[in-house]
Amino acid sequence: MKMDIDCIRDILLQAEETPFTVYRDSDDDNEDSGLPFIAKYDDKTLLYHIDIADELGLLKASICIGMSSVYDLSAQGHLFLADIREENVWNKTKEISKQVGASSLDTVKQIAVNVISSLVSGYFQK
Repeated sequence: MKMDIDCIRDILLQAEETPFTVYRDSDDDNEDSGLPFIAKYDDKTLLYHIDIADELGLLKASICIGMSSVYDLSAQGHLFLADIREENVWNKTKEISKQVGASSLDTVKQIAVNVISSLVSGYFQK
């Protein structure tokens, strides 16, 4: 499965708001969770990306056979989300990532930091 950076961002945004659980082979239970972002992805995609975010140290989560529970963001997750939270920064980051053909999480973070630096520089040049 390819990594979907939008899915990881959605997971981080949700984890910051409230803990949640995703169940394998149970799209109905997942959709009934009351969490709007879950309806955008199937259970396999969500579980895969929760696992990636957990392995990268972005989440505090419990990964089990059949389900994954996300409790909170890690310190690294908070820092990464702070860089990609704003829609204008996120959209520009994705645009540049696509143009240069690089979409690893490290590269996306570096692009986001550079987008923010550019916005800050532009602010002071006014």
